[in-house]
Amino acid sequence: MLFRSLADASPQPAPPAPGSGTAAPPRIGLVLGGHGRRLDPAEGTPIDFDALYPAIAQGLAHLDLSSRRLDLPSFDPAQVQTLLDADLVLGDLSGTDPDTCYQLGLALALRPDGVQLIMQQGSWPGLEALALGLIHHYTAPAPTADGLAGFAAWLAGSLRRPETPLTRSPVYLGLDLRPPQLDTDTPAPDLPPLPSRPQALLIQAQGQRVDPASGRSVDLDDSREALRMALQGAGIEALSTDDDPGAPQTLQALLDADLVLADLSTLPPDTLLQLGLRHGLRAGRTLILADTDTPLPSSLHSLQVLRYARRGTRLDRREQAELGQLLQAALARLPAQTRPDSPVYAALPALRPPTPRPIRVFMSYPQTYTPYVRPLVAALKGLGVDVRWDMDLSSGEDWARTLGRMLEEADAVVCVAGRDTAAREFPMAEIHRAVELDKRLIPVLVEPIEDPLELTTRLAANPERDGRLRYLLDGWRENDFDALVADIAERIRQRLRAPEPTPGRDTAPA
Repeated sequence: MLFRSLADASPQPAPPAPGSGTAAPPRIGLVLGGHGRRLDPAEGTPIDFDALYPAIAQGLAHLDLSSRRLDLPSFDPAQVQTLLDADLVLGDLSGTDPDTCYQLGLALALRPDGVQLIMQQGSWPGLEALALGLIHHYTAPAPTADGLAGFAAWLAGSLRRPETPLTRSPVYLGLDLRPPQLDTDTPAPDLPPLPSRPQALLIQAQGQRVDPASGRSVDLDDSREALRMALQGAGIEALSTDDDPGAPQTLQALLDADLVLADLSTLPPDTLLQLGLRHGLRAGRTLILADTDTPLPSSLHSLQVLRYARRGTRLDRREQAELGQLLQAALARLPAQTRPDSPVYAALPALRPPTPRPIRVFMSYPQTYTPYVRPLVAALKGLGVDVRWDMDLSSGEDWARTLGRMLEEADAVVCVAGRDTAAREFPMAEIHRAVELDKRLIPVLVEPIEDPLELTTRLAANPERDGRLRYLLDGWRENDFDALVADIAERIRQRLRAPEPTPGRDTAPA
């Protein structure tokens, strides 16, 4: 799993120009945490989130972060926008607070990174797998001024350490997605029509669970079977996954399923997290169910929930039939649904859900070859390839650090090389780093080369004519440079989609 430090959480705003009278916007630390008092289900001890929040705000202030608390009962567009834009999202998972588990799912689906997690010592061990990243554990502070000040100092110190990572969302690590994008120029599209044989993912706890509100034991296996039967009767294939919430198979299913059924009965933390993930990944076709005794978290109060009766530990036959009929009626309405049911995309109609990230390449070259690189970059972009190169840098940017990150995040490194390459420090450093990271190296040759070995042993993207490579210089000489560049760009695109050939073929005869 990849991480980066808190200092890299987001680009820092440029200082205001002298005499401009305009203050830089504050950096925002958005806090996900419960409200009021809640019993920790593992320890049975009370947790007072309202008393702890001022200490969290004080700790974030030490880092020049202005603290805000996420409050989503009505999904105000400004709150959703803050979730997208905050410099840091800090989640306190103590007590498996249902709102926090759901909101964490949203944050991990909407943000590629910039999430940090804390939790009281002794809280439910299952959260280690649920959190999908590093958790800072803390001891519950004494409810005194000194105790809360000590907690604030601990929080600031934990987040200030250079080695402290920010969790890279497993959604973006595992699924290779491009984050949600705002599109204010075009109307929000309708939901796509359902396929003729839709697939539904059922997310629900299994076996016997204890209802945290009533303390009664509930067996969820019988409701799972009733839901499966209703899906089968509607011609919908039922999918399920037993993997943990952060497993790639689970994340892929949450993204791809035509329909998701989330049964929140007994408020299982992993189900709430997965519901948040789904609402962040897809605009529509997510059905929420819960038995009548389950109190919903405030984040879900504005959403439609299918309620079903359960009078004992298990559903009796009548209750199973009623649940099946309830779901069948909801499924019959699905084909006509065109608008989002995700509260995120309903609140921000201009927001477009995550999409598969275009193939990304990094351009490595000596500056003397810029006239060859610029048209190649344009041709690759025209084919839908995401190209990163030094011309993307802004004035005053730490170019060495930024270029290093571009290379690390690329799927492949395209090396525009010629006789100048082996003698140039920076192109050779980029080539060595690409080999170290096991990146795919694709040479594009300006002219014949004898070294470096890292390029001469790899298949160049240049086409052949009459048994010899066509170099970029040939295009200039033969007056068909644009056609040659277009051919090379297409060959690069095809290579990125195919298995990598084994290095060893001499591709650059002198």
